[in-house]
Amino acid sequence: MEFTCPPELNAGLAALERKINGGEDLRPHLSRRLADLDIQDMLHNDWGIHHLHLGIKQESDGFVERTGPVLFARFSSTAAYLISVRKHGSWACQDFIRVIHRNWPETISRYRLLGAVSLAKQTSDEDIAMLRKAAINVPIQVEPRAIYMAIGGGYSTTKTNAKVVRDCARQTAKLKACEEFVREKAPAVLEQAQARGLKIGDELSFKLRTLDGVLVALEENTGTVLPLPDGGA
Repeated sequence: MEFTCPPELNAGLAALERKINGGEDLRPHLSRRLADLDIQDMLHNDWGIHHLHLGIKQESDGFVERTGPVLFARFSSTAAYLISVRKHGSWACQDFIRVIHRNWPETISRYRLLGAVSLAKQTSDEDIAMLRKAAINVPIQVEPRAIYMAIGGGYSTTKTNAKVVRDCARQTAKLKACEEFVREKAPAVLEQAQARGLKIGDELSFKLRTLDGVLVALEENTGTVLPLPDGGA
């Protein structure tokens, strides 16, 4: 399918492309619901696809004027992949995945189900929209032996992005490990401070700091620096 844009939105698309090429802030083109942390973008959670409005005029709240058709696109750290211009609300359009598969398959190859031949039942766009409401992840078959799953990370039972949930769990575990490390080293820090004749308050006070790009625990009363395990990474 060839990429097309309604003529009346060509100027808005060109302006957006200039911003992308210039590395400018694209948030004015995103949903106004962006500031609501309780809102889940199921299209992005599922397929990693953003929708961007193609208005030119920036309104008083900082967002560009809303457009009926919007641009659907995926982004990496170095590239933008413009998929399609479709009506606002086309959140479950499987053609998006087909376009990516035909044009940039290498960008989603890690999400391809290796060895899978065919789905027992091909899901419709309507099926996907309904199943998303129940936070059910759905594989997408774009052609025989080409089946993809959770390109955007998928979603958890709370409809939060599953990748974000996993990342948060990992970071929480790392912070707990750092805390245990500091508690283990605290008596030695106290002993060394007393040996130096330093006056310390009722308790030690550790703060998380960055030193030469490495996370450390800084004890504020004594100035003691504890490099954290694995740099706190």
